[in-house]
Amino acid sequence: MRFPLAALRGLGHVAGAPVRFVRDRVGRGKGSSKDMAKALERAGQGHLLEGLSAEQREALLKQAAELDGQLPGGIRTYVETAKGLLKDSGAGVNPFEGFTPEVPAGEKLTVEPPRRHSTRARCTCGA
Repeated sequence: MRFPLAALRGLGHVAGAPVRFVRDRVGRGKGSSKDMAKALERAGQGHLLEGLSAEQREALLKQAAELDGQLPGGIRTYVETAKGLLKDSGAGVNPFEGFTPEVPAGEKLTVEPPRRHSTRARCTCGA
């Protein structure tokens, strides 16, 4: 079912998700292969399509379109975030600096081994 994006304007949240999040995903992942190829190129990932047969290219673009529709911000935001994290990692930036790992309090559960069932047939004839 399709609905106009204008219907979302003025709403605060839709089913707990911010309207911007919902609006960004309406119709996403359903573009043409040409549109997805352009989106990959804009994200700096055009090299992924080099040397592929037409069938392989279509399969990759189909997967990319599906992924683009599932990621918050799409493939472009994913690639930008990944590049930033790699740059920080190369510079020795630790995103967990200042945090101390600890084991949380909890319950210790003991699991009993499963019962073993005999594989022999049981006689019900009374013998």
